[in-house]
Amino acid sequence: MQILIDIKNISDEEIIDECKRCIPIQAKLLEILKIWDMFALKNKITYILDFGTLLGAIRHKGFIPWDDDIDVRVKYSDIKNIIGNFNTFTFKVFRFSEYVVKLQTHGKSFLKFSVLIINELRNLNIDIFLYPSFDNWDKSEESDFSSIIMLPFETTSFPVSINYHTILVRRYGDNYLNLYYFSNHKYNPWYEKSLENKLRKITHDEFLAIQSKL
Repeated sequence: MQILIDIKNISDEEIIDECKRCIPIQAKLLEILKIWDMFALKNKITYILDFGTLLGAIRHKGFIPWDDDIDVRVKYSDIKNIIGNFNTFTFKVFRFSEYVVKLQTHGKSFLKFSVLIINELRNLNIDIFLYPSFDNWDKSEESDFSSIIMLPFETTSFPVSINYHTILVRRYGDNYLNLYYFSNHKYNPWYEKSLENKLRKITHDEFLAIQSKL
């Protein structure tokens, strides 16, 4: 049973606190995403940003301020390549670091590149969704991989589908550029379109005011 939390009346202070919590997490997530990008390039794995990470790339040119994980999509045909090369690659990269790294499989739905920061007991996650998807809620199409472009993301750039507008409308509806505050871990982000009336809409001025307090 999916439990949904109505956060339409959330205060600026609560949003600011959540954004501040995410700032150090996002700095480390960016480094993990760069490492994933190196791994994909080295092993000829095609991937694109998806879900909240794609939305952040288009709407914020980086992370959504309150996001605390990464979403990418790969082709199902690359699973063996990913699993077969993951341990060797990550052992070399993380051997003398504060991180413990593992790759988890979740049936035919997705993989999770999970990085445990030992001294913080915190997990950083890249959710690796698959195409084709075997879950009804996860709509992806072959055209998502028809052509790939690089778009700015924070201090670097990462691959996205040239059809990113179509993907984001499919995920979040026509108004995906509007700012809505919601926590990914209070309910799943693909419910944003259907729960628009439950979310607090943030105007551009309100967002700038919140951002200035971070």
